[in-house]
Amino acid sequence: RDFVMNFLVAGRDTTALSLTWAFYELSRNPKVVERVIVEVNNICGEESNADYSFENLNKLEYTHAVVMEVLRLHPVLPNATTYAINDDTLPDGTFIPSRSCVFYAPYAMGRSKKLWGDDSEEFKPERFFKQPKPSAYKFIA
Repeated sequence: RDFVMNFLVAGRDTTALSLTWAFYELSRNPKVVERVIVEVNNICGEESNADYSFENLNKLEYTHAVVMEVLRLHPVLPNATTYAINDDTLPDGTFIPSRSCVFYAPYAMGRSKKLWGDDSEEFKPERFFKQPKPSAYKFIA
């Protein structure tokens, strides 16, 4: 019972945290809000004629880019640790011996100028708009 409750609470808390950061970024970027509203109205319709079907929601490309940018700057899990059970090699060729502790920081990676450019600290959903999905090693949120 405790395990199930922890699982449910964790899911609720991570969703609430992500929504909080999304509203924070949207409140600081009114032009992004305008663009999201226009996209939603164009694809889903307005007021009583709106169709928020799964099919239409999947067409909201700019809105999806906003979510990606929120998760890049404000990952739910800012730091993480994992342990190697067996010898392994990372994609860049780094050897990880068994029983090693591997620490990674999605928060720092999301702000890395090396990964995201000189504007890495800025909230710019356009970096994900109409782009191929970023590598799972670059964007781990």
